[in-house]
Amino acid sequence: MTIFIYACIALSMIATLLCLWRMAAGPTTLDRILAFDGIVIATVAMMVLFSIYWRTAQFIELIVIIASLGFLTTVAFYYFLSRQPPEAALGRDEARKGGRK
Repeated sequence: MTIFIYACIALSMIATLLCLWRMAAGPTTLDRILAFDGIVIATVAMMVLFSIYWRTAQFIELIVIIASLGFLTTVAFYYFLSRQPPEAALGRDEARKGGRK
């Protein structure tokens, strides 16, 4: 069981690193928002795995708070971008090209 938990923690760390890379390299703002959401999901998964490994329920409140904040920030970003003109929602690379084609 511990080898399985170690493997899942390692995969969650790899997922976090890949999402960090996507956040830095993502050409559009929507890519960065989705990468942030992936980071939150991977972080919550790691907290759940550590809670299982240490056999404690003390992380439940933290897990709920971080998952809720991640969801609410994703919704807030989307709401903010939906109120912007379409050109403002494009990344800087797409704005130079004239939009999506």
